[in-house]
Amino acid sequence: MGVAPGLHAVRSAVLLLLLLLGAVPGTGSAAGRFDVSLVTIGPGEIYWARFGHNAILVEDRETDNAWTYNYGLFDLAEEDFFINFARGRMRYLLAATDPELEFEAYRREGRSVLLQRLALTDAQALELVRFLEWNRLPGNRSYLYDYFRDNCSTRVRDALDDALGGALAAQFKPLPASEGTFRWHTRRLAAPEPWLYVATDLGLGPFVDKPVSRWDEFFLPRVFADAVREVSVPGSDGSLRPLVTAEQTLAPARVIEPAGPPGWSRWYLLAGVAGGIALFLLDGRTRSFARRSWWLLSGLIGAGLLCLWLLTDHAAAWANANALLFTPLTLPLVLLSRDSRWASPLVALTLASAAAGAVMALVRYQGNLDWVLFAVPLQAAAIAAWVGGRRARKAPTPR
Repeated sequence: MGVAPGLHAVRSAVLLLLLLLGAVPGTGSAAGRFDVSLVTIGPGEIYWARFGHNAILVEDRETDNAWTYNYGLFDLAEEDFFINFARGRMRYLLAATDPELEFEAYRREGRSVLLQRLALTDAQALELVRFLEWNRLPGNRSYLYDYFRDNCSTRVRDALDDALGGALAAQFKPLPASEGTFRWHTRRLAAPEPWLYVATDLGLGPFVDKPVSRWDEFFLPRVFADAVREVSVPGSDGSLRPLVTAEQTLAPARVIEPAGPPGWSRWYLLAGVAGGIALFLLDGRTRSFARRSWWLLSGLIGAGLLCLWLLTDHAAAWANANALLFTPLTLPLVLLSRDSRWASPLVALTLASAAAGAVMALVRYQGNLDWVLFAVPLQAAAIAAWVGGRRARKAPTPR
């Protein structure tokens, strides 16, 4: 499988030319020429590798060359890359790479590498290769990345499904998800990095709580790899045979995927109640400082969530009910005095906003009960501290 990168690129270009000119299909020289495997890479220790990865391996038996078709590349040199990233307009690329170099990189990172040889007919394998070579042309190779609906794994899924004549979609689209929603999977895989768990769970809106099919779950490479083991497809003679004909583990896993999300609800509640009690029991200026600090943090979080919804294309962050729990309405309260005519209405709206957020969680508009357990006690304590301080100021001074 190993070839020098330069020679690898030249041979790939020659194959591309033959395929696009139509020279291969009609001559019979490509009949039985390509072996196709699904490559699944396990999660890594770095946060961005927690969800795993996959690719399509094509081996040319005639030339003894191989290519890994990888939809997970991006170009940091792209104009306005970081601005587009923040706005949810990330462009990812398809590239064909040397398998040995790629697999060795994963081994060094301690990530598992699983190969599943697929029982594609000669015609299906050839059609897949032609599509992949067309797809990686400069004008075709980029796509707008979406975490859940259009990522490196769903692109591999769709390419294989097209080659199989829609057999994967026909089997898995009608079936409900085997394990959970998008949020369930995100919590599960982000849990080893608590900060990643907290940030993603806070920023995701109701989109990730909708019921999904098994087909939708294939945004995760490991879930897709497990599913293809269940598939049977007709062979060249019309008889059914398993889609996966052989499996090989090229690298063991150093990082193991969690089986499910952690049950941290009690810790969210404990943090919220403890913080609320501490805030309310403080005296004088210390209490005022703590209240304003919480409202500043709450307001900044809420403003950030609103920006994700209204100013970006991150569809998974739209209509996030957490913006009611961490409301931007508290930002003016950081500066306003208790005597301001705007203070009382804003405090009332903050209370109503937190209550609305709690009700939306209870009716399962969004799976954010953990954030209700954390934020509502703190908002209630801050409001109680504000009301108590205002009454103290209005109380007559004893003589």
